[in-house]
Amino acid sequence: MNDADLVAAAHAAFNPYVLEQLSSRIGLPPDTIRLVVERAAPGIVLTMMARAGSAESAQRLFIVLMSTESNPRIAAQLAGLTASSHGLKAVERSGHALATRIADSREIAMISDHIAALTAVPPQATHALTDVASAVVFGAAKHHMLLEQGSAGDLPGLLAYQWPIAAPWLAEGYAKALGFESSAAFADSVPQRLVELAAVMPRESVAAGNGAPPAVDAARSGGYAGSDPYGLAGGAPGASAYGAASASASSAARTAPGAPAQLLTTVEPSAPRPRRVPVWARGILAVIVLLIGIIVYGYRQRTGADEGTAQLAGSTASGALSTAVPVSGASAPPAAQTAADSGRSGTAAASEAVASSEAASATGAAGAGGAPASNANPASAASQ
Repeated sequence: MNDADLVAAAHAAFNPYVLEQLSSRIGLPPDTIRLVVERAAPGIVLTMMARAGSAESAQRLFIVLMSTESNPRIAAQLAGLTASSHGLKAVERSGHALATRIADSREIAMISDHIAALTAVPPQATHALTDVASAVVFGAAKHHMLLEQGSAGDLPGLLAYQWPIAAPWLAEGYAKALGFESSAAFADSVPQRLVELAAVMPRESVAAGNGAPPAVDAARSGGYAGSDPYGLAGGAPGASAYGAASASASSAARTAPGAPAQLLTTVEPSAPRPRRVPVWARGILAVIVLLIGIIVYGYRQRTGADEGTAQLAGSTASGALSTAVPVSGASAPPAAQTAADSGRSGTAAASEAVASSEAASATGAAGAGGAPASNANPASAASQ
């Protein structure tokens, strides 16, 4: 966590291409611009060290570091931002706002004036380049804190690590601008105080007001919600830092002795909510069920119609067979033979009845007229 070289990271951002663009915008040679930013970057780091002497000031510095003005991607975006005068002005404004939130405007102006005296660069140009260097230093520090998921308790240790790196750049003008009598007084008090603060300051502490840890507050303030055409705010890393800080705060609260119960309830992740089936999925399922029902209904109707046709064809064939006349020489079925015998018996009985009635008529006629029985109808006699 404490092994980041903020001065080297800031110097690396001012590559030859960026120096050429700054030269075309400001009107100074690239080597001269390099001299200014090489002194301005450690000057801002020394200002951070001087302003993080207590737990409260370290928390305030951390909130400024994670604010929307600080862009963790500025090292990669600096070439594009300095390609236009408007973009360069935006970087200057953000760097000046960050620097004046941790120090007075007078102190920052005194530092830039001291750099102008050392490099023989006009003060106005030196002030502008100091603001650009300030934006780069804050962005490099925020980038490191996001990667390491650091909190306000990690900031003193990170700044104490910068002392051997920034010490060669410490001048009397820097120390006096920050309120110290000399550079020796700065060296005797600031680094040791940062080391002691890093040893006693908790990694996660409850901030006054809402009970949330400073890392969570700072990351939330770093979430960018407005318009930023130049990408100076870095809202996406701030949003990701919020989740990372919440996870680290939860684990730290479990391991730290005497952690407040409010911290546990504040950063404890909530249980995942059960997922509901979307309305469109339910509609698709209902359509599929309806189509299956229509297909099954049509299949059943078609099968019933085929069975009814087959039964009708069978009944028609059976009726045709029952009424057919048997072939000559073939034995008739018992039912047909019985019907034929009955027909012949009925015919014989009818003939006999006709004959009896004729005989009775003949007998009556003979009795009445005295005619002999031989005068009866020959056909009747023959039939008898």
